[in-house]
Amino acid sequence: SSGITGSLVAPQGLCTHGNRLYVCDTTTHRVLSYSLARDGEEEAVVCGTGQQGKDLEGGKLGPEQEIASPWDVTPVNLDHIPNCSGCLLVICAAGTHQLWGYA
Repeated sequence: SSGITGSLVAPQGLCTHGNRLYVCDTTTHRVLSYSLARDGEEEAVVCGTGQQGKDLEGGKLGPEQEIASPWDVTPVNLDHIPNCSGCLLVICAAGTHQLWGYA
């Protein structure tokens, strides 16, 4: 476990994909994931540093990438697109009025 259990301050949007629950925590500027399986990793930071980001282009990895007020999240299956596979999480960042993709 990452040691951040119980850290949700202002949960907003959420979705599931596979055996994971993804939650946008708007106030802490992070997207967290939680295992729905009993034997899986309990909690992880998907993206966000805990500080409101002003980055408009991205490019950093997961917890190193600052975001601003994530409001909602949804999974997009990429398996039907040629030369792609897996899932893309689309995150609505209300603070910068942007959509972010996390693969």
